Amino acid sequence: MRRYSNGFTLIEIAIVLVIIGLLIGGVLKGQELITGARVRNLISQQDGIKAAFFGFQDRFRALPGDYAAADTNINCGAAACAKGNGNGSIESAATGTVTHEETLVCCPINS
Repeated sequence: MRRYSNGFTLIEIAIVLVIIGLLIGGVLKGQELITGARVRNLISQQDGIKAAFFGFQDRFRALPGDYAAADTNINCGAAACAKGNGNGSIESAATGTVTHEETLVCCPINS
């Protein structure tokens, strides 16, 4: 009488390894899809920012943040909008009395 030892056959081990490989491949592919979606979202946001920037330039003929007539031509609600100095460049002022134009590029804040 022959005794067989209890254990796994090579076919059973191969099947388990194939299943593990498929699971790992699926997880890696899922991560790749998520990363791709994030990149596409960032590109879309960047395109939206570019469109808004160039739209502002077309409408007001000035750089956003540097627009000297922002207080008269842009509606910021009850208070007047903060404005730039209109010199053609967006500057960060070192002194506390001058408006920081780089903060006005995003959105016109009230003075």
